[in-house]
Amino acid sequence: MQAGSSIRLQQGDNVLLFTTCVGNDPRPGTDFLPLMIDYRESYSAAGRIAGAVYRRRE
Repeated sequence: MQAGSSIRLQQGDNVLLFTTCVGNDPRPGTDFLPLMIDYRESYSAAGRIAGAVYRRRE
């Protein structure tokens, strides 16, 4: 599925990316607009790298 549209919003050091994807075939029996939110935080951008251990050597 390819994004139909996107918005990139930046305020200071914070960046948000909004995308919309629309399928071609409606799901039978669905009488509402299904909405999914996928939140992903970039740990490397915040200086937090998972699994990295920093040790001070003297």
